[in-house]
Amino acid sequence: MHLRPALARVLCLAALLATALVIPSAARAADIVIANHGFEEGTSSLTGWTQSHGTTGVSPSTERAWRGARSARLTDGSTDAAVGLQSGQVPVTAGKTYAAFAKVYLAAGRADLYLRFWNGATLVHSAYTQVAAPLNQWSDVRVVAAAPAGVTRASVLLYSGVGGTGTSFWDEILFTAQVTDLGVQVENSAPNGTTFGVGPDQDKIYAIYTGTQNDTPQLAVIDADTENAVQRVPIPGATGGWAATTATDGTVYLGTYSNAGVYRHTPGSGTVSLVGEAAGTASFVWCLTPGRDGKVYGGTYDTGAFFKYEPGDSALTPIGSTPIQAGKKYVRSIAYDTAANVTYLGTGTSAALVRFDNTSGAKADLLQSLPARLRAGSMVTTLKLTGGRLFARIDTTLIVLSMSGATPTLEAEITGTSADLSDERDGKVYYAKGSALYAYDIASRTEHAVGVDLGMDPTAFGWVKLAGDADHTLVALGAAANRTRLFKYRPADGVTRSVEVAGTPVLPAAINAIAGGPDGKIYSGAFFTGGMGVHDPMRGDDDDLRADLMHRAGFSQTDSMLNHQGRLYVATYPGAKVYEYDPASPWDFGANPRLLFALAGDHQSRPYALAGAPDGRIFVGTVPDYGRYDGALTIYDPATGSVTVHRNIVPDQSVVTLAYHGGLVYGGTSTRGALGTGDPLAEAAVLFVHDPATGETVPKRLPGAAADATTITDLTVVDGRIWGFAEGYLFVFDPAVGDFVYHAKKFSDVGTEKWRDADLRTVAKDPAHVYGTAGDHLFKITRSTYAVTELIPKTPGLDGLATDDLGNLYYKIVGRLYRYAF
Repeated sequence: MHLRPALARVLCLAALLATALVIPSAARAADIVIANHGFEEGTSSLTGWTQSHGTTGVSPSTERAWRGARSARLTDGSTDAAVGLQSGQVPVTAGKTYAAFAKVYLAAGRADLYLRFWNGATLVHSAYTQVAAPLNQWSDVRVVAAAPAGVTRASVLLYSGVGGTGTSFWDEILFTAQVTDLGVQVENSAPNGTTFGVGPDQDKIYAIYTGTQNDTPQLAVIDADTENAVQRVPIPGATGGWAATTATDGTVYLGTYSNAGVYRHTPGSGTVSLVGEAAGTASFVWCLTPGRDGKVYGGTYDTGAFFKYEPGDSALTPIGSTPIQAGKKYVRSIAYDTAANVTYLGTGTSAALVRFDNTSGAKADLLQSLPARLRAGSMVTTLKLTGGRLFARIDTTLIVLSMSGATPTLEAEITGTSADLSDERDGKVYYAKGSALYAYDIASRTEHAVGVDLGMDPTAFGWVKLAGDADHTLVALGAAANRTRLFKYRPADGVTRSVEVAGTPVLPAAINAIAGGPDGKIYSGAFFTGGMGVHDPMRGDDDDLRADLMHRAGFSQTDSMLNHQGRLYVATYPGAKVYEYDPASPWDFGANPRLLFALAGDHQSRPYALAGAPDGRIFVGTVPDYGRYDGALTIYDPATGSVTVHRNIVPDQSVVTLAYHGGLVYGGTSTRGALGTGDPLAEAAVLFVHDPATGETVPKRLPGAAADATTITDLTVVDGRIWGFAEGYLFVFDPAVGDFVYHAKKFSDVGTEKWRDADLRTVAKDPAHVYGTAGDHLFKITRSTYAVTELIPKTPGLDGLATDDLGNLYYKIVGRLYRYAF
């Protein structure tokens, strides 16, 4: 192993991290780009364009530009001749609809924007939009037309016709199909469930890689010596996986979702096989641990079940009751005591630590004999039995228990820890706080910082005897910037190494939230892997198949975003963190974007709703932490930095959508609590009106048949009224009369029991309609009649809605971003 001395290792690690975090600024895919669309290329700045009409009157200009330094100028001083500048041709498909956009500065007269369709050298069809006003300012102009039969190419013409005169400046000539698949915006190569080999296979690391629900997860076999993935194995029938363990006979077992399956992998085989699925309604196998003689034990969500698998069995065998602990949906962590034949089960929500005697079937919650503060946690997320101690992580607090007596003895409480920890070696157990390595000394019952940065968020720790070394090295596998990293530390001499692992699976990440930014770009926040894609509209490439590698790193799962007063506000799970990003300044995660506040201390977890006020205040609506019903409305005042949290603002409900109008905050709730809760405690969702000045909150139940809706999934302000969606119902609340003025069922196929299923947006270029998505539909609603017109056929997985500066619509289908232009 090539390890560097302590001082050199710090410098090397910093360089590696700097390299890993240099991310290009924009994700691009599937655009049809007009060559030199901004007139910035070539010595004349008209490269790629041809004067199609007239012989004079066309020139590059530095007098004014919308973007960059140059534009194209058309000067037409004669009513007897035309002046025209035509783009190069781009490919189109007959029967599809296309749109051309331009920025135009009309200094005098008039001008036209043409979209022209060609079959070879033959002009088949033209469509145009005339610009006659306003003068002396930049304006948007567009033309939309369908490609006739037989055409294969299109061009854009900037034109001043016969019979008129004018002077115009043109910039940013953009072109798009009406519907465009912009491709994957964020990719993931971060490991989930991870386990280390044993015996002759001890230098191998086995990790599960998960993409979207449409992508087959993969098992990667990583060689700790060569620091490469030496094998990738598909896991058919599963969506992803969080659990992995190595049995005493060396067989690797994987726990998956959404099929709650257990898969077996024999090292070197290149295959996996499904050995069983958990009984009942379980969707996740959350944890696995080795037992005696090749057995493995595991636990599930959402049945909270405990099971075993023994080589030769044809199925998983349930153990004890289901759930194993009354009222607990999660068995999140597990450890097995070989000597005592006892299994320890970490459950939730709320947290319990179950000691299960595999011989007698007796069980007890060990937390009941410990201080009450430990019983207040939501989940026991990690268990490790090592060094004669049971290490249990409750939320972010690691406790150390001595199990020598009839009841456990609490030896230590360690706060702020990451998920996994190592087996004991030389009296020490290693773990991470953030990306810093720490060690717990069992004899002295104290922890200390090792003084080493892992350069990643670790997923698992193991002890590996690397080639040529006399002693074992601490090895950790984890991720930074959505890429797999390997960390090595040799305690004997303090040398270390941190590298990116080559050859690991790269899979699309599901998009969880989209928004148009202050810079005109479209931001896509990823599901649990985190990361963010940035698309610069209609300026990308034409490769539909190439997945985007370009994204911003640093964010965890993005639940919502808000474009407000020149900033993009990003709200992430877990811990309901809210960040502020200024696109006008360089990306430097931690400084820009910067963390404004987090609501974990207020038991809030998923920030699904954001709204802004003209005075700069930001309003946040949240789903609470696991096992809870008490969502919150939070108000952040940038002028003072104050954060005011109104927990349980509507009793026993989450706050999942917000709108601000006329000094008041309008909120929509969900009776669905956090994960791990049972049936709702509240009867129905409500629209509430909150006055920040007085603190008064008034709930209003929806009218008519919508009154029984369990979630109000979106709110927006339209013509001074509050429009909302609730499980397929459209409703309109008029603040002027203090009551609902319209409600009707618009979609009968929108499901229930969701935190969100709809998005509504107004678009300035079309004041007659409101645009929206709901239940796999993309549609517009006529403001005057509330009539719904579907824009494309219903598409499974269609969700979310954002707009760019030209008023185009953006939505997502699982991990891919789409544009609808009109």
